[in-house]
Amino acid sequence: AGDSTEIGEKGINLSGGQKQRVSLARAVYHDADVYLLDDPLSAVDSHVGKHIFDNVIGPQGQLKNKTRVLVTHGVTFLHQVDVIVVMKGGEISEMGTFKELLAKKGEFSDFLVQHIVETEQSELDAEIKELINEDTALSQTIQRKLSTKGSSDSVKSTSSGGRYRNEMEFDSKVTNKDKLIQVEKTETGKVELGVYIHYLRSVGMFLGLSAVVFQILSQAANALSSVWLSKWTSDTTAAVNGIQVVDKRNSYIEVYAAFGIGQAVSAVLCSFALAFGSIRASRVLHESMLANVLRAPMSFFDTTPTGRLVNRFGKDVNVVDGILAMTIAQA
Repeated sequence: AGDSTEIGEKGINLSGGQKQRVSLARAVYHDADVYLLDDPLSAVDSHVGKHIFDNVIGPQGQLKNKTRVLVTHGVTFLHQVDVIVVMKGGEISEMGTFKELLAKKGEFSDFLVQHIVETEQSELDAEIKELINEDTALSQTIQRKLSTKGSSDSVKSTSSGGRYRNEMEFDSKVTNKDKLIQVEKTETGKVELGVYIHYLRSVGMFLGLSAVVFQILSQAANALSSVWLSKWTSDTTAAVNGIQVVDKRNSYIEVYAAFGIGQAVSAVLCSFALAFGSIRASRVLHESMLANVLRAPMSFFDTTPTGRLVNRFGKDVNVVDGILAMTIAQA
């Protein structure tokens, strides 16, 4: 219990907020001179975040005599920090104290207005409200935007169904375009010819053609054996006075057995070609996929969930290894 609690590998039995607090506690325990805090309050509740800021990060907290660089998208505690650096497009847009940035009427002021309009005003700290009220122009801008938002919400709620659906469709398109992580593209229905060609190239022309040839030979031997058996049963010269002619009977048996052996051998060779071909295709596709991932830019990993990559290297490779080969063999 307490600080002796076993939390498991990589904090497997901890929630996101607990992981944030444990990481912050380890950093504070290290007693460093400079602390880089990457949004440590994002995964905790508002009252917990206030407690952490007041007692650890803030000007009266345990790290008050340390250099702290706090990255955050919230505005709750910004009025308590020494210097605010506003970033836009990977560059520094503005820098100064809370009051100085409000007076500039720049990016920070616009961000603050947008935040207040989109969230509940009750979430703001009393000191922030007081600072905003001191700026008459900013206060009027906020009130005007809040009034406009309220009017637009009222109009939306009373608009016709068709128009409302059109607005929703437009908003969803814009939202999807602006999303960092896009929905994974999948193809359904008929498989394109290019997919078969790509898989055949991965299998290898020799193994691919060998599998096709042996499959044709196996089916041909099966069909010819049926034709030969039909000819045997309809041959009236194979027996004289009810007694079968030994030479003809043996010749029919030998040819029929040859067709059966040929069918079996062709089927086995076809299975071997498919097995080795599927293994080669899986290896080639895996190496190609791995090479593409290793050469991908960092933006790819920012927009692609880890689980999606794991599925490609796990589930999909398993399908190519076993299920796809069995499906082709049974086709």
